[in-house]
Amino acid sequence: MFVLGVWQKPHGDRGKDWLAPREEVDAIVRHSFSRFKVEWFGVDPSPATDDQDESLYWRTVIDGWHRDFRNKLKVWASPGAQGNSVLFDMRTSQRGGVLRNQLFTEVAMLTVRDIDEDQGFHHDGHPALRVHVHQAKRRPNQWGFSLGKASRDSHQLVDLAVCMVGARLGRGVVLNSGKVRTGSREKRKAVIL
Repeated sequence: MFVLGVWQKPHGDRGKDWLAPREEVDAIVRHSFSRFKVEWFGVDPSPATDDQDESLYWRTVIDGWHRDFRNKLKVWASPGAQGNSVLFDMRTSQRGGVLRNQLFTEVAMLTVRDIDEDQGFHHDGHPALRVHVHQAKRRPNQWGFSLGKASRDSHQLVDLAVCMVGARLGRGVVLNSGKVRTGSREKRKAVIL
């Protein structure tokens, strides 16, 4: 598990009017597709809206990734005729959102177990990832426990911890799909962005 990029709102006045740089994120994603053999790519979009037209802030970028990568990805984030190659929307109000939350919860519990029992779970030690993992709190739900911030209004971010679990989820989906051949010596790595 390794981090390719992290963008966070700066503290205080430096963060006033800050927006996540869509162009930079898009460039890292596209570079990653040229550098790695990507089998699954899942994006849980922020509900933030674009100031110019009130559309979802990430919608145009996600639509572009779907158009450009749908034929390259062996396993889609949301499969099916109405699916999307990259969109992995965790909102339960969205089609498939309940199942995605259940899968995420199962992988979150497995991740905690693997970390607690030292089951060989490794990551690159990225400072922001370590901070986000330590700030993550257990969030009980009907399938067990997931993870989240201490409270909705907390400024202690957990986004990379969520991405870490999502990357493990995607890795498992790929390995269990039967669509990707893995050799006995070949290792599949999960990447978080």
